[in-house]
Amino acid sequence: MQMSNVSSRYGAPMGRPSSTEAPTSKLELFQLHPVDGDYDNGGAYWGFGPGSLPVWCCRCDEHEFEVFVRAASRTAAWEKVTAEHTEHTLVLKSPVDGLEAWIIEGFDHYITSMLWLVRPMGSCEEEDDDESWSDKGNGVGDLVPSFRETLLADYRVFVQSCVDASLGVDVTSFDCRQFGHDAWLTREGHGCGFGDGDWPEHGDALGRLARAWGESYLCTFWNDELDGIDGD
Repeated sequence: MQMSNVSSRYGAPMGRPSSTEAPTSKLELFQLHPVDGDYDNGGAYWGFGPGSLPVWCCRCDEHEFEVFVRAASRTAAWEKVTAEHTEHTLVLKSPVDGLEAWIIEGFDHYITSMLWLVRPMGSCEEEDDDESWSDKGNGVGDLVPSFRETLLADYRVFVQSCVDASLGVDVTSFDCRQFGHDAWLTREGHGCGFGDGDWPEHGDALGRLARAWGESYLCTFWNDELDGIDGD
């Protein structure tokens, strides 16, 4: 998740100030990953040294509520935020209930990226333009249910491969939306994804796992529903 740029010619600020006004939307909760050792991606200094707890940001869309806590896990971070800010009713956009919820939310963004980039093929002669499925107005809900379940099972396998790879971090600390988006891009060999600089600490390892995962292909039925088969 990109943070606002606070770097200047006078040096980096120590951490970031919190804002604790009443939030006007549901909250997102994500871990700040180190850049150049001790900074977040907006230039604030945190001191991500050995033995230090991860830093988490909890904020709403307009950032009138934006707080930072150190905690060992996403669940622990949420417990700390809610304990320290009982003056507000705080609600997360995605629940803190483990890996499965993280997978489901990230999967929607994986599919969104797929539909954004994949062009229809093999259905009829009129569909020879360069518009993607997304350009043609198709969304996650247009997938044939059986194929959606196939893709979701495949996505779960990839996530589990990341868990089994012992990356040294709980995968649920990653932004599930960015993870799903970049998983598709990297899997398909696009010039962005896990290797585009947004994953300074784990991008190389995630990229290798995604490329080993292999490509996936879509075809179309006459009734404009979507289906596809996984390639070898």
